[in-house]
Amino acid sequence: MRFTLLLAGTLLVMPTLAAADAIDGPPEHCPRGTIGESDHSGSWCAPSTCRSDAECGRFPYPTGASAAALACRAQGVCVRSETYRAGGMRPVDVPPEQLTREVASGECTTDAECAAPARCITGTRCVPVSAPAQLASACGCRAGSRSTGAFGGSVIGMALMFSALRRRRR
Repeated sequence: MRFTLLLAGTLLVMPTLAAADAIDGPPEHCPRGTIGESDHSGSWCAPSTCRSDAECGRFPYPTGASAAALACRAQGVCVRSETYRAGGMRPVDVPPEQLTREVASGECTTDAECAAPARCITGTRCVPVSAPAQLASACGCRAGSRSTGAFGGSVIGMALMFSALRRRRR
């Protein structure tokens, strides 16, 4: 019985390999006329495009907005092209693919309002009809931290094992 408990306790504290396929969510605050995007390579604000108000229902609504509050309007957005490597799990012998995406960093009316190399690109975009000031802020991209509960689980497992051993001795 002691050997079984000792073996179980040892297995509980041994490190294990785990493969995860988690993606952080899109940024919460993006400039007007953009939408939050995320994938295995991170999160960013991307320029939206639309032809009518009805199309704006397909986009996630900015904080404080609803489907009725979005309309297809002309909106300038500072946009830069970004080259990145595709993230995520892939076979070891397959190198990461080089991709390009458009990243929006703020609202604008002229190129002078954008930090180089971004350019002001005006198009019809889904925008909140009356946007609060925080929605017009620059893309609030962030990277979250993750912690595993392996250590806590090991401590609990060891406590249970020693508790069982103490009861057995009595």
